[in-house]
Amino acid sequence: MKVLPNPNKGDFQIDMNLPLNKANTTLQLYNYLGMKVCQQDLGMMGGIIRRNVSMENKITIRFVRGDDPGDDARYTIKVAITK
Repeated sequence: MKVLPNPNKGDFQIDMNLPLNKANTTLQLYNYLGMKVCQQDLGMMGGIIRRNVSMENKITIRFVRGDDPGDDARYTIKVAITK
């Protein structure tokens, strides 16, 4: 997973190269306190994913793949947002 630019001022792009087999995919954004600030259901996704994001404050980005939360693949990266 890549976040460009990092650090940034709140506007950034997330690039992710997921396995080619499609699975239910969710994009989750967390603030620096660990509270979820955004969740977006991306549906059945596989391969290259690119999303533009506009946020304030520090966040952590997590992609979750799979239907069963105990059996999913997680990809996590921290993003620093500076003002």
